[in-house]
Amino acid sequence: MLNSYERIVIESLLKKNRNLEDIIHDTSLENSIIQNSLMSLLTKRFIKKELDLYCVILDQVKQYLTSKESLSDQLSEREILINSMLYKSCPLNFYKVHLSEKDQTILNGLLKNLENFFEEIQKKNNKSHSTKDEQIFILGGSNYVNTIKNIIS
Repeated sequence: MLNSYERIVIESLLKKNRNLEDIIHDTSLENSIIQNSLMSLLTKRFIKKELDLYCVILDQVKQYLTSKESLSDQLSEREILINSMLYKSCPLNFYKVHLSEKDQTILNGLLKNLENFFEEIQKKNNKSHSTKDEQIFILGGSNYVNTIKNIIS
């Protein structure tokens, strides 16, 4: 239901209500892309326009974010994101390793520390930074056989 551009616009507007020029500056997306996204979001009733400012309709966005459709959209978006990072030579590393029980415990601790680090950053981040300056990090792991089964099915 929401494409990547619409998500970026909503993220920008969640920080504060903005006019068209502010959204363009905050996201670095082209004017035509922003205008198309705004029209779509207005039609879907995720945002409204008050004078020259666009603002998020929080109830609609919250309802969408808890829906099955949102989960499906997010999974598709993550797949596209990973493919994009791979083809654009972003620093994205994959490792296939066997972990002993001790190694797994150490890794779980390290991942938990990273999660806590990112959560603390999110808590203290004020909303004055530009959406375009945000970074994406991908963490996680999966059993090799289960991953192959999921790819095949």
